[in-house]
Amino acid sequence: MTQRADAAALYRSGLTLRETADKLGITVYVVRCHLDGAGVAYRKAQGDAHPCNTDEAYTADEEEFLRAVVAWQVRKRRKFPTFSEILGIVRGLGYAKAAEPAATEAEA
Repeated sequence: MTQRADAAALYRSGLTLRETADKLGITVYVVRCHLDGAGVAYRKAQGDAHPCNTDEAYTADEEEFLRAVVAWQVRKRRKFPTFSEILGIVRGLGYAKAAEPAATEAEA
């Protein structure tokens, strides 16, 4: 059997793309190429529970923050803000550090 046929057979047997690649000693990219050539439909891994990989709706606060970041990106013509710039975005939304709770006599 050819490597393409082996990849297709292993993937059809229920192995993931990564498991198929490891078993054949090739990269996942090559497995995908073999599956494409063999006409086998495959599914990309969905990732664990990363927010970008879920269909869950954002909360109102999350949407407000995302819009503020996108507005910053457009205004600055840069894709990635620094940590201090993120802090500025958050402060611009009205967030402030909560006051430290007063220390009790037992803690002092």
